[in-house]
Amino acid sequence: MYSISTSKSIESFVLDHAIDLLDMKKINWTKTPNIKINNIGNKLLNFTLHSSDNSTVYNRISTELHIEKSNKIPVLLLTFATNSSVGNPTFIVEVRNTMHDNNTKSALQIEPNIEKGEDYIWSASLGNTLGYNTTRVYQLPFDVNNSDIQVRFYIISNNTTEAYTKLENSTLFNL
Repeated sequence: MYSISTSKSIESFVLDHAIDLLDMKKINWTKTPNIKINNIGNKLLNFTLHSSDNSTVYNRISTELHIEKSNKIPVLLLTFATNSSVGNPTFIVEVRNTMHDNNTKSALQIEPNIEKGEDYIWSASLGNTLGYNTTRVYQLPFDVNNSDIQVRFYIISNNTTEAYTKLENSTLFNL
């Protein structure tokens, strides 16, 4: 257990089962071909997209992890910035259950890949923040607790695109 503060003027939260998604010593991020992951030391800094593809492409980074059993609400705390200098991409964060017990669609309206055992649990649009840092706290569905999940960050392009998602804080915890 450790504490963080979302800003200097807000009291700190006491976090239970906290997972720092930016710690590249503990979290293994994978990516699609057009994505470049940038880090400073062992901290994920951002990921960028440079694509000249004119079809819809779901560019992303993803990681799999286990969420501990808890009777507290699972929360995702994000401080991020998104921007595009070319194109008009969509920025999304998504959580999938890799234990295969759910057949719901995501906000992306894509059917789950049953053969891989990846089911959609939750997703949210990050929007284009025009490079300004934004902090959001998302309450995840309770059944994320005690499960194996996959976290995905998307930059969805449908034409030539140059864009990035910068991550200042990305922490999963129970509150």
